[in-house]
Amino acid sequence: MMATTEPIDRFDSTPRGSRPPRRGRPGGTTVRPPVLGGLIAVGIVAIIVVVFIVLTRRGQPQAVEPATTPAAVITPAGGVPPQPTQPPPPPTAVPTEVVQPTPTVFRSTEVIGQSAGGRPVEAILVGTGDKAVVFVGALQGGVAPNTRDLVQQAADFFAANPEQVPGDVLAIFVPVLNPDGMAAGNRPNSRGVYLGNNWDIRWAANPHTPEGVKSGGGGSAPFSEPESVALRDLVRGRKAQVVIFYQASAPNGLVIPGEGLGQATSTASLPMGGLLSDVTGFRMIRTWSDRTITGDPSDWMDREGIMSAIILLPDKVEADWTRQREGMLAAMQFVSAG
Repeated sequence: MMATTEPIDRFDSTPRGSRPPRRGRPGGTTVRPPVLGGLIAVGIVAIIVVVFIVLTRRGQPQAVEPATTPAAVITPAGGVPPQPTQPPPPPTAVPTEVVQPTPTVFRSTEVIGQSAGGRPVEAILVGTGDKAVVFVGALQGGVAPNTRDLVQQAADFFAANPEQVPGDVLAIFVPVLNPDGMAAGNRPNSRGVYLGNNWDIRWAANPHTPEGVKSGGGGSAPFSEPESVALRDLVRGRKAQVVIFYQASAPNGLVIPGEGLGQATSTASLPMGGLLSDVTGFRMIRTWSDRTITGDPSDWMDREGIMSAIILLPDKVEADWTRQREGMLAAMQFVSAG
């Protein structure tokens, strides 16, 4: 066998015809086939291009399609397709709180003073206007309890029927001006003073009354009695335009307008007296023929420019509600229209 000096890698033990011989590089090294390397290079370039495109597209602003055109769904690499953007829901209507106006207090009661015996004298105010009309009961104490009942019934009625009171009128009801006399069943107060003779007009200490001359019946001075002061201050403070006194009794009733001068001349109260006479059907008289009235509250009101009248009910029991209600309504409407 002949020896050789060729390197071992120059020989191939593979039988002839099984595969083509490999090409050798100059210098005797083996050369890999060029196809695999080319594929790897192409793949690397492709990856770089794809990455470049993806990064470029992410950096560019995306056009916003109108709300009516569905947007194209772009699936991020390896991610879940984004959900389509939903339009925001319409704002929920918040119910507006309805603020109810505070109900106007249509009826209120206030203590306007105290009697000589320490009893409260109360006034019931009905309405919201500023034209005051005052209705007074029980000036004569317990001899005419129906006048208290009448004025109290009127306060309750008009408070329950506020539409009957004109909007610019304030109706003021004083059911009992003389609570001492009411409690005792007498005409004077607890000091023996007749409140119908204690006012500062033609005042006399010893007045003529339906029961005769009463020594000290007029009080120690005009407005010496707290009940008279309470009503005077109420009338002045409220700027009353009308004051009506209810007394008893006279057959078939009477209306006596205030006479500031006391001489049956035309006075501020004459129109109101005529109106009340027409509505109630009671006869109107101007003066008493049998006596001189001293310290009379309706005369004082008239002299002060306040329309005033005394209404004598037909008896001392019945309140005569129907007729007197019409008279009260007429008085309030007269003031409202003026």
